[in-house]
Amino acid sequence: MEDLFVIPHQEMIQELQDTYAEAIQLSLCMTDRFGRMFTRPSSIQGREEKVERHREPFEVLFKEQINKISGLHIPALYDSWVPGIHTIIAPVVVNGAPVCYIWSGILLLERMKDRIRPSVREAAKDKALAGFLEEVLEHTPATGLEEAERKRLKVGRLAEAVSTLLERSEASRGLEERCRQISHALQAACHNEPFPDDKIRRMVEISGLGEIFGLALQTNDGQYMIRQTAGPGSEGLSGVIFREGEGFLGQAVLNDGPSEWSSIQRDPRTLFFHSKGVKEACSIYCFPMRSSHNVRGLLFCIRTSPRLLSSDVLHFEKMFLSLMGAYIGSQIAYSQLDKQLARIKPLLDVGRFMVTIPDIKRMLFTLVDVSLNLAVYPIGAMVVYREREQNQIHTVARGLDNRTVEVYSREMVRQYFSKEQAYGLSPVLRQKGEGRTAVELPIGYEDDIHAVLVVEIQSSRDAEDSKEILNALSTMSGLVLKLLHEKQNSSKMAGQMAELLFETIRSSQPEKYRASKRVRTLIAKLAGWNGLTEEEAAILERVSLLTEQDPDVLAAFAPFFRQEAEILKEYNAIIEHKGRGGESPGFSKESEMLAAAVEYVMHGEDLAAVEQLKAVSQSSRSAFRHFIISSKTEESQFLIQTLNAEAAAKPKAESAEAALESAAARASLSPREKEVLQLIIRAASNKEIAAALFISEHTVKNHLTNIFQKMGVSDRAQAIAAVFNRK
Repeated sequence: MEDLFVIPHQEMIQELQDTYAEAIQLSLCMTDRFGRMFTRPSSIQGREEKVERHREPFEVLFKEQINKISGLHIPALYDSWVPGIHTIIAPVVVNGAPVCYIWSGILLLERMKDRIRPSVREAAKDKALAGFLEEVLEHTPATGLEEAERKRLKVGRLAEAVSTLLERSEASRGLEERCRQISHALQAACHNEPFPDDKIRRMVEISGLGEIFGLALQTNDGQYMIRQTAGPGSEGLSGVIFREGEGFLGQAVLNDGPSEWSSIQRDPRTLFFHSKGVKEACSIYCFPMRSSHNVRGLLFCIRTSPRLLSSDVLHFEKMFLSLMGAYIGSQIAYSQLDKQLARIKPLLDVGRFMVTIPDIKRMLFTLVDVSLNLAVYPIGAMVVYREREQNQIHTVARGLDNRTVEVYSREMVRQYFSKEQAYGLSPVLRQKGEGRTAVELPIGYEDDIHAVLVVEIQSSRDAEDSKEILNALSTMSGLVLKLLHEKQNSSKMAGQMAELLFETIRSSQPEKYRASKRVRTLIAKLAGWNGLTEEEAAILERVSLLTEQDPDVLAAFAPFFRQEAEILKEYNAIIEHKGRGGESPGFSKESEMLAAAVEYVMHGEDLAAVEQLKAVSQSSRSAFRHFIISSKTEESQFLIQTLNAEAAAKPKAESAEAALESAAARASLSPREKEVLQLIIRAASNKEIAAALFISEHTVKNHLTNIFQKMGVSDRAQAIAAVFNRK
């Protein structure tokens, strides 16, 4: 229990318990597997203190009942303690086993009160507890069977919610820990030294795939020797020779990719391992070590436990050992790690930073860049991502022309995302024209495909050499994607809670309600203009709806509104500081943006009100002013075009394209500078311009300096005005 329940989760579970108790009008508490209460009782009749006073005898009763219901896996209406007095017991199941229990207060069925009163005195060995229970019994109304069943189902829903919270938390912590372990192990092995025997032993020993590991190297054509072993009972395997086609290991070296066999306890081929001292073998996983299309050796793992691994763990561990097989094979071929490190370092970087990637868009760009660094002689790469909620397809590409990107996108949608989906999560090599080969790498988790990475490579041989390490990259990307999806779901839940809290002021403060909606719209545009990430923008939008809430109350919703509460505290401090002199105390960019937007809207869209916010830095106030001016310029342009379209008799205004062309010609802008100016007109930030044109932010700044100099302006707003306000 100590490993599963950290303080933030315990607080959230307490909130859930209190909410459910109030909703179903039933007292609730939770205990661990030994009957010890770890939440405060949620009593609907104000008896929390009395329950706490009788905590010890209650826990004795809980323990006795748990011993009787060890096989319970669903919520039950239970009356074993005192016949006629029912209580609801709901086990919270994590990874197939109950880890704690939810207990309800007494449910007294109709016409049972007088019959069971004597039984209470007999069942409650503690006199004080008996008196307390008699008091509760006296004030407990009768409950019908249908109502009791409804409450049982509701308590079951609470158990499911707690179970989901704990399982996801445990999986997330486990995945992060494995990523750190593997990243450290790979870094320890990556030094310019000869074949690192001891380091490879340590690297395979941290894997959770099995208990016994072995490394076999080719000695002669068709013959291999097991050089290294690790794990209990593996000593007898060291030095053993086997040939191609003999047993599991001999068959594995003949396969192109990894091999695995499960439930092999009665397979005669296990006699090879039994004769060498391995007492039990339930599964075996083999990873050939290839170099230049030749098998140089074999990395294998024997699982002696029949307990099944989760699909996530299984995929992750196989990916790790598959990567190690590719790594060792290259090490044998070159004897030095220099060349292999040049290809594997980006993957190590992904492993090190995989849990810090902020959003899916950033992950897709990173994936394409890393794949081009890992592949041998790549031509280009692209990733096709399906966003299910919006039913949209997104693509990111490097090195491929528009026509090729369009063709690949259509093929990937048809082959991987249509009802007639033809492929699973395994990589596919597809021959293209002029000897080129495309490596298609589905990315997903839990046997569900969410994206496809396509890397076009110059030859089929180079594609074969690249396939294994690219497959490891795609598998790792699937795990990153799962973490990001879970993060999105958490953000979505926080957004829904913010909307609910916002709706509470609709009737009591209608003016504030309408103004806050305008602030939210303004914040959404301002966040994009300032280059905030999707996550940062979503947080700031939620805060814009919560300005009437107490930040300390929001913090109690942890972990949902932790960042929102901090921004709101700073926002309140800025408003309190309004009109005072002195230097700015130094607040976060987000709180300053929020304060400027709120003051601007609340004072009838008057920029002078923003200048009164002395706690907001001068640079933030100036940036907000530029944003408003550029926004109004765009709105004016749209209005002029609309009016001209309606007034057919009047001369047509110069189109946006024509105005841009004219301004670019007057200022003698280069084609690239004209592209940058076009994006400025669309209110794109430096970061968005860099992403759209595939250049660095530093290069964008250089272009802006040249554009402003040629046009005779000093900032974005003046540049936009110069385009559309030509006399």
